[in-house]
Amino acid sequence: MAPQSFLALSLLLCPLAICADNVTIGFIHRISSGGKLLPSWDKVTCAGLMAIKHANERDGTIVAAFANLSKRYISISTDSESVEKGTIMGYRTCKAAGVKGIVGPARSATNIQAGYLGALDKLVSIGTWTSSPILSDTATFPYLARVFHSDTIRAARMVETIEYFNWTRFAIVHVDDAWANQIVKEVRTLVRDPDSGALSSDKPIVMNTFSFYYNHEESVRLAVQRLSQMIQPVYIVLAIVFDVDAEYLCDEAEKLGLFTPQHVWIDPDGLTTTALDTAINRTAFGSRLHGWLRVTTTLPAPNFARYYAGWSNMTSAACANPYFTPSPSMFAEAPADLGAYEYDAAAAMVLALDSLTEAEESDGDAVRAAVGALDFSGASGRIRFYSNLDRDLATAEMSLMNIIFHPEENQLEFRVVRIFRKSETIISDVVNDDVSNITFDIIFVAPIVWLRNSSVQPVDLTTVIPYHEKLFLDSFMRSAFIGLAIGSGVVALLCIVWTIAHRDAAVVKSAQPVFLVLIAAGVFITLLAAYPLSRDHRGLEPDANGRYESLDSACAGAMWFYVFGFDITYGSLLAKLWRVKKIFLNRKIGQSPVSISQMLVCVLVPVALDFVVMVVLQTHSPFYYEVSVIARDPYGRPTKSYGQCTAPENVWVYLALLIAAHGLLLIFANFLVYQLRHVPSEYNEGKYVGISLANNLQTSVIALMLLFLVVESPRVTYSTKFFEVYWSSTVTLLMMFVPKVILVHFNDESDLSLANQALKEAKKSRSLHSKMPHLAGIFSLRNSWASSNRPSVGPHSNDFSLPPSKAEKVVTLGRDFIGCLERGATVNDWLARAAASLDGVPAAGKRDDQAMSLVRLLVQGEHLNTITKKTRFNQKSDCLETQRSDGPPQASHREPASRLLDARQ
Repeated sequence: MAPQSFLALSLLLCPLAICADNVTIGFIHRISSGGKLLPSWDKVTCAGLMAIKHANERDGTIVAAFANLSKRYISISTDSESVEKGTIMGYRTCKAAGVKGIVGPARSATNIQAGYLGALDKLVSIGTWTSSPILSDTATFPYLARVFHSDTIRAARMVETIEYFNWTRFAIVHVDDAWANQIVKEVRTLVRDPDSGALSSDKPIVMNTFSFYYNHEESVRLAVQRLSQMIQPVYIVLAIVFDVDAEYLCDEAEKLGLFTPQHVWIDPDGLTTTALDTAINRTAFGSRLHGWLRVTTTLPAPNFARYYAGWSNMTSAACANPYFTPSPSMFAEAPADLGAYEYDAAAAMVLALDSLTEAEESDGDAVRAAVGALDFSGASGRIRFYSNLDRDLATAEMSLMNIIFHPEENQLEFRVVRIFRKSETIISDVVNDDVSNITFDIIFVAPIVWLRNSSVQPVDLTTVIPYHEKLFLDSFMRSAFIGLAIGSGVVALLCIVWTIAHRDAAVVKSAQPVFLVLIAAGVFITLLAAYPLSRDHRGLEPDANGRYESLDSACAGAMWFYVFGFDITYGSLLAKLWRVKKIFLNRKIGQSPVSISQMLVCVLVPVALDFVVMVVLQTHSPFYYEVSVIARDPYGRPTKSYGQCTAPENVWVYLALLIAAHGLLLIFANFLVYQLRHVPSEYNEGKYVGISLANNLQTSVIALMLLFLVVESPRVTYSTKFFEVYWSSTVTLLMMFVPKVILVHFNDESDLSLANQALKEAKKSRSLHSKMPHLAGIFSLRNSWASSNRPSVGPHSNDFSLPPSKAEKVVTLGRDFIGCLERGATVNDWLARAAASLDGVPAAGKRDDQAMSLVRLLVQGEHLNTITKKTRFNQKSDCLETQRSDGPPQASHREPASRLLDARQ
């Protein structure tokens, strides 16, 4: 039956004479979770409705003041479903029914919603199982009261328990909600800060905290896994967990070896017997809870006896509600302990409303004042409130319980083993949960059964720390490597300055200053990766989540520096090779010059692609610094560990993309080097580009293979990474700049390597002066070539060496072509076929320079072989005929030779 229908039916059945004096009270019970009824919480629901029954019957067996009531009370039951949404729906149902006050909800996280809504509507609610200190804020929750004591007192008792057993370090694993988060906050204010040493030195230390989502199995298991992976293992664990997540937590802890006689698990009143009732495997789960400790408030014996007696007289009709039908057998069983708080919350609301006039019942401030003035003995003990409507902490009976599992009955027992006895210095009118003047002594009651049924108190093994070899980087090695990187970085900056200063020099201009600057800048950026690569966790402490935030940034920074330094450096080299190929290996006549903007595409495309990959990687699978243990002692304490940059498993997808992209770039660039191996380039730059690319490809492959073998040795790992970065970038820098610096400052720039290669290629020498009269003038260069010990060609030299087998063909081809240039003849079919067989004509400027460059190409062995194999030459060609003709050059499809050569540039 829906709550609205149940309400309507209740009103219809109510006699008019009686209903005139009726007061409606709303209940937001905790009956279900995730669509399933929670065992034992039906008893808690009925305990609250039992208070309404006793009030209407004027039954003062539990609350004596009930005997003197003057009004009758109607209850409206709703279910919070243990979540915020259900609480809001329940509140709206109660508000629509015109209730004068609300009892519940149970959890702190859901009680917050009722508190917010009550502040807007000035409607008082009294929480039952809500203890979070956040609810004590009167400014935020002015109409929220509660009969369960604030966790400020519970947090203090837990810290006192840890100190009592001489445990010094503990961890917290907790549900991520308002209740647990506030307990963690309160506990942290009472312990010693491991970094700053706050508070006294004898206080325990919270080593770490691990949170998980409510009713979320995967999240719970992940939190326990992180707990087990702590470098400094913790044996004392404070577990703030509800019933719905307890089995997942215990199951994962059992798998990871966290339930040994050396471990202690402490529950701050989150578990109930419902945990066992809903367990999939009750026997396994119960055995894992066996030996837990619990710090909680307890019900005073006289009060609980009265509550027990009243429960036995409860009826199913009095517990009528739209969610479940209670059976008479329920009341033959023992009542739920938490039901005592539900009873007292309902009793407090009844007593407060009964003291008001009909007009005052609708006045939230009047109801609030009436609740704050209460002082009575209820099912859970003495009930009285502070000015902020928190229950007086002086009324709390605190104890340390031992959870005992009885496998024969599959039942849990919460056995009191220690009692926190209040001292004589209690101040009853404590304001805002100030417990500084409330002290407790721990009194022995019964022996404790520890995990695995052990009778020996666990010793905090973290107090005796074994020798722990941490494999840090050697300081001298780190300093030396950083020094090398700084030196190369300074050289890279000097190369940029030198390039800009000598940008008009022929050797620099031919190599294109823009790309020389980009190469040096890329090397500099790559070398910046050396510093973050050298960082480790020496002298650092992890944060609350076990992470090193500064080292996480260093891991990401090293990746960004290396990736983009590589792209800029080797993208520029690829651009230079691509330009040479377009000029020399493109067989199209009339090819336009390759612009800088076209070459920049080779740089910008890799940078753009890698930028996208890196942004996605940093967003979904960021690198982080992780400390891994490679050796432990018999108690699980680490004796050897190392740190390294790592990432989630799916990071290999992005790394594979980066490695593939960089590998393809290097392979393609080296392929271009192979294609251009016989193409001459001025100042021998092609050879140096090839050396740089081959060096990087080999270094990268070797480094990748080594890194898989030395992962557990930080020194070797860092050395491998550093030399991969340093060696490849530094060799590239030297190859691209040292030869140019030598040519500019120590040699003649006109010493072109093309002719030098031709001279080296000659195996036998013979003078061609007598056979090449037309070539003597062609080889007259603007500047004389450097002589030294090398053969030379210049204005005063008539010796030019070629292999004898090629001399006659070169002479013939050269004479024909020069004749065409001298007479300004048109290009004939022979020259078109000859030019098409060439890989490219790089010359520019005057006719003599153009002819000289073409002849240089022809004297290269590979080009000459290509021409002689693929082309048949006719010395009596149209060009020679035109040379002997007095008529003007023919038009049609033929072009002047000088124009043709200009187009081929």
